[in-house]
Amino acid sequence: MRDRLRGLFGRGDDPRPPEPESASSVAAAAAARIDVRGSGGATDDAATAAGLDDLRTVVRAAGADLPTVISSRVRHVEDQLRQVSRTVVAQGASTEQRYLFQAIVGDYVPTPVRTYRSLPPEDRTPDSATTRSLAAQLDVVAETVEDMHEQIRSGAIAELSAHGRFLQGRLGEGDPGLRLPGAGS
Repeated sequence: MRDRLRGLFGRGDDPRPPEPESASSVAAAAAARIDVRGSGGATDDAATAAGLDDLRTVVRAAGADLPTVISSRVRHVEDQLRQVSRTVVAQGASTEQRYLFQAIVGDYVPTPVRTYRSLPPEDRTPDSATTRSLAAQLDVVAETVEDMHEQIRSGAIAELSAHGRFLQGRLGEGDPGLRLPGAGS
């Protein structure tokens, strides 16, 4: 009851007023509640990270079933995907980019690897046609991941540039007296 009265009348044990929330903490809380990055957001980011861990487990479990050329290419793609994953989270990505990213992690890499592992050992030699086919598929995936990563980064740069132009148009050039000596603009 005492706590309830203190809450009603604003009397607490601490005589100082509560600290106001900073703009960045308010923005971070809003971003956590409302995902502005695209479809799925943090939930999908966590699922994709788990998918990357599953992909790593599949590759490691395959061990001797995968020739070195395949194992190294899958690990290269996985490394690329982890880098893209950080960019997707940090800079955001479009719904299409997120969907493609999730499809690559959940299907485009693990499915052909599982299919390859199900083939007889004589079809899984380092110089077999099936090995070359899988290697070519992994090369296409690696190129796609690289292109997607560049699109996400350039999209963020374009968005930042557009925001800068908006601010410059809205606020003007600013006060020349506030510029640091030697600063370009």
